[in-house]
Amino acid sequence: VDSSMMHVDVHVGDVVRITGTAFELSDSGVTLTQIRRLDRLVICQSDAGADVTPALVTLPLESPDAWERYEGMLVTFTEPLTVTQLYNLGRYGEVMLAEGGRLYQPTNVARPGPEAQAIAEENARRAITLDDAISLQNPDPIRWPSGGLSLDNLLRSGYTVEGLTAVLDQRYGTYRLQPVGDPTFLPTAPRPDVPDVGGRLRVVSFNVKNFFNGDGQGGGFPTPRGADTFEELQRQRAKLVAALVAMDADVIGLVEIENDGDGPNSAIAELTDALNEALGEDVYAYVPDPDGQPLPDEGGDAIKQAIIYRTSTVQPVGEPVTTLAPPFDQRRPPITQSFQEIATGEVFTVSVNHFKSKGCRGAGVDPDTGDGQGCWNNERTQAAHTLIDWLATDPTGVGDPDVLVLGDLNAYAMEDPLMAFADAGYVNLAFAFGEADDYSYTYYGQVGLLDYTLASPSLAPQVTGAEVWHINADEPRILDYDMDYKSEGQIEGLYAPDPFRSSDHDPALAGLALGAAE
Repeated sequence: VDSSMMHVDVHVGDVVRITGTAFELSDSGVTLTQIRRLDRLVICQSDAGADVTPALVTLPLESPDAWERYEGMLVTFTEPLTVTQLYNLGRYGEVMLAEGGRLYQPTNVARPGPEAQAIAEENARRAITLDDAISLQNPDPIRWPSGGLSLDNLLRSGYTVEGLTAVLDQRYGTYRLQPVGDPTFLPTAPRPDVPDVGGRLRVVSFNVKNFFNGDGQGGGFPTPRGADTFEELQRQRAKLVAALVAMDADVIGLVEIENDGDGPNSAIAELTDALNEALGEDVYAYVPDPDGQPLPDEGGDAIKQAIIYRTSTVQPVGEPVTTLAPPFDQRRPPITQSFQEIATGEVFTVSVNHFKSKGCRGAGVDPDTGDGQGCWNNERTQAAHTLIDWLATDPTGVGDPDVLVLGDLNAYAMEDPLMAFADAGYVNLAFAFGEADDYSYTYYGQVGLLDYTLASPSLAPQVTGAEVWHINADEPRILDYDMDYKSEGQIEGLYAPDPFRSSDHDPALAGLALGAAE
């Protein structure tokens, strides 16, 4: 900087002329436009009270690169924007916004390939990140929403903001908005009540996000997954129990339970006991592990699926069974149990599953082909075919074709594994009774359905309703049980022993009127 400019006194509202060199400051491959080597700064008007006229921005842009023309400028958006991601709200003060409503996973609404890729490209042109203009991590208070996030002042995905004005800059890997004033978020997606799915029996599929209970006696922490301390376990358990009590289900398929057997100190025993304690009596029991299910030290996965049932309305018929046919010989075999409705004698079978996730390192043995389905699609599709064929053999021996497949299939609704179920006549109940673009999970700002209730052709006419209860995917993760990256005030003030953010997946519910073709 020229020495003559070292003591130039400027104020907000002055009109100035600056001469220097414009350049792009690179930071991890992202460039920030700056002016350096200033050799002239002239105050054209002092104390003028001048202001900047915002540039009007209409989304979607013609390309994601089109943000560059607005970098460093004050911008105003001409249409409402919808909150579509809150994952880093508590850590970095970030809120992802999108024009035209939520962003959907492309393969949740379109078949993989060119059609899904076109939706992915459009999503990139519709989205922008709102920052909090604070460089500190884990700020307290959290700036958004206006007045600071609290249990009485919420911000959820699906909320909207209108007339947003901010300065656009580029840092930390993306274009982002630095606010001018506090935008007002409208609560257009309030916390929902438990869905009414009708029927005499209610069935639930719920990924509980790594419920590990240490040694089952208050020790054994930190666990390989889930709670790091006994206090965290208590917080996690309280939220899960609140959600389970509220859903009031007769059969519950659980995903991501610690694979530590089914003894009195096991994770499934602890969760069932806590649920009964909250209800004041022994309402629920759990299904034991099927014979042959491997534990971690026998080559099994760290997590498993489990089933809890209401003893006054249903009773198990026969023993639980599983299959270790490929690919279930590699990971997470299903747990399958038949039940009889006590009031009517009607029989149906529940199979709870958790297919391989989409992530992989490098090429992997089942690589991401770029069609939108991620890694391990071949394995997930093989799992679907193996499960369908196995269930068709009546593995529980009840002689009844009514089957409900539950669980986290790690595939969105239009991907190959779900097409395999559809080809076999299974009905995706969330779509059959709800919206054709329903969701249970948020990933990188895009929502999609991973958690399913799939009815066999004979059972589908006996279903009275089905819906996903949006208690988790729309909530910021800072409201969960975890105590990391939070101030002491946030650990207490942002936690409640309620169903909201009890997991990162939403539970899926279905109602059954067995014996009635509705």
